[in-house]
Amino acid sequence: MGHLKKLIGTQHIGKMHKFLKFFLNNLKGWIKDEACKIYDRHFLETSILSPVLNYELELQEFLHQLSDKLSGNDCPIRKTRPVTDTKPFSLTKPRPRSVPTPEKIPVLKASRPVPKSTYTKPAEEDQLTRAREKNRRKAEDILREAERSKFSCATADKSEKTKAILAQIEEERNAKLQYEPVRPVFPPASLKEKRPVKLNAAAILREGARVMKEEEEEERKLSSLEAGQKDDADFVKWQEEMKQQGIAAAMAAIERKHLEGQLNYEEAIIAKQRYLQGNREKVQNMKEEMDSLMAQYYRQLEEERREMRVLVEGVMEGHQSSKEAKQRIQETKHAIAQQMNKESQELLARALEQAEADMRQKAELIQQIKALESVPIIRTKFVDTTETGGQGLLAEMSLAELKERLSLMRIAEEEEEEKKRKEILAAKQGGRELEWS
Repeated sequence: MGHLKKLIGTQHIGKMHKFLKFFLNNLKGWIKDEACKIYDRHFLETSILSPVLNYELELQEFLHQLSDKLSGNDCPIRKTRPVTDTKPFSLTKPRPRSVPTPEKIPVLKASRPVPKSTYTKPAEEDQLTRAREKNRRKAEDILREAERSKFSCATADKSEKTKAILAQIEEERNAKLQYEPVRPVFPPASLKEKRPVKLNAAAILREGARVMKEEEEEERKLSSLEAGQKDDADFVKWQEEMKQQGIAAAMAAIERKHLEGQLNYEEAIIAKQRYLQGNREKVQNMKEEMDSLMAQYYRQLEEERREMRVLVEGVMEGHQSSKEAKQRIQETKHAIAQQMNKESQELLARALEQAEADMRQKAELIQQIKALESVPIIRTKFVDTTETGGQGLLAEMSLAELKERLSLMRIAEEEEEEKKRKEILAAKQGGRELEWS
């Protein structure tokens, strides 16, 4: 049989397929009848047809293989080669590195609810507003009084009071400049003579301009004090403190956002690792399931072949009986062979279809997994406006409910405003009618 397969393999596959199909289909019919015309029937059945019928199943299987080759379904199952185990070089082993202890991820405390004072103006602001308005009105009254009582012409000379105040300021300034001087080392007698220092015109003008500028500054300050202006040192100090507080709050907010970003990044890395591990486990399970199905299919095929071989051996033993029994056994054998061949073909085709369907399903699943891996991770958090904050407060409400209540309040305010406007128009209309009447 092996030599016959080699001989057929050297010829054209299509022609050999047609020849074997014609030969097996007409072996017990037309070919036997035509051969009986030349050879003796007993010799033909015992010496020629009987050896050929012994290899009928193998010829049928070989015919199926040729048909698979013609249709292109004879792709051999590739066996996975074992992975090459790498062996390290015999080098000097480095010292084991010390494993750094992982840093603890800081856990942020639960944020406190927003206080109600955030949405209400403080009382200090109202007091400051009233004080500013009061000071503005007072300054306007003083300005109107000064405009009403000012002289018709201005005097060029300073008053005695002004001169006394300027002298007092000058004395205070000189008193501040007094200090205990370092004891000097007296020069020799030849250098004790005072030598006059001559000033040029530019130095004299510069000194005079400086004195005049200082006098004008003092006059402006005194005039502002007389007008009721206060010293702004406290306001400048308060302004500087508020500025420092704002800078500190901004730095704290930046640091909090930085920590939140680091936590989100680490959570995303852990989630991605879990997702990849789950995909690997799925692929491994699919491979194991495929291997088990193929092994089960091969075992079933081998069992069928073994049963057929046992049946053929039993039929061969029955050939030693009488001619009629042999004829009946041959007919039974042929019927059983055809039935078994048909069943084996159906089982094989069904198993191949099931395997192809499983392979297509698994390929689609792998493509879906790859597509899911290629899709970028959405890091934005979607906010459900219909959910509450979950703080357990009695006045707790969702964002959608808050917006709805605000819209209702705006509508109520507009209706109230429209009602007041109508009342004012009605009052004005009534006053005009009274005036006309």
